[in-house]
Amino acid sequence: MIILYIPFEFSEAGDLTKLANIWITNHKSNSIEEIKLIYHNEDYDQEAINYGSTIFVLAHGYNNKPGQVANNSDGDLAIFIDMKTVAERFTQDTLPVAHCFYSVHTYFCGEQSINSQRAVSFQSQCLRTENSPIYYYDGSIYTPDAKGVRFAEVNNQFFPIELHQHELSSKPADLDPEKIPLKLRGIMEMIEKALPKRREKFFDRCKEDRHRLFAKNRLPKDEEIAAKKQTQNSCYEGETIGSFENALI
Repeated sequence: MIILYIPFEFSEAGDLTKLANIWITNHKSNSIEEIKLIYHNEDYDQEAINYGSTIFVLAHGYNNKPGQVANNSDGDLAIFIDMKTVAERFTQDTLPVAHCFYSVHTYFCGEQSINSQRAVSFQSQCLRTENSPIYYYDGSIYTPDAKGVRFAEVNNQFFPIELHQHELSSKPADLDPEKIPLKLRGIMEMIEKALPKRREKFFDRCKEDRHRLFAKNRLPKDEEIAAKKQTQNSCYEGETIGSFENALI
């Protein structure tokens, strides 16, 4: 699963919402992997977050404001927040599902040295139940195009995004429990206790999916034919609805 996380509330997300929606549309046109958008302070279904998810923290980076990121590419309209605020909001919104993250990407435009420091600051302020690797980028970076490919623009040339993706080499220092706010300490303890049950539910869902698939493969011939007809009708209806939605966009 891919998760797009915006560290602003929906009402203050600026043009990040538009960019995230472009990402989602182009991703769905090229991949069957699930994708989900989460805003700061949004109430979302935590049980729906898959293990092994990749999460992108979306914001605009300005080279003249190295310790901050923004919600809009237009500096006159932008709301700026520092990396400590980004990390605190990320912790608040994702700590209960942080164990599901395979990797975390700070997805901001900017020079490599500046974005490296942003990522380090984010890492040092962020509370996570498991230490997923953190990546950052350099250059002007883009959402996926119509083919689902992401690019970075550096020195007026376009490159595959992977060539300008960097992993933090240092691991976060162990946090002093006394410096963690009491409320967050309680949440972390609760999550740690709940992890075995969450994993158990995950594997139970996998077993249920396998049983359903096994049962489907054993359907009598007449039922199988009826199921195929029903599926074809459902797919046709979905394609028709989709075409109208695209026409209205």
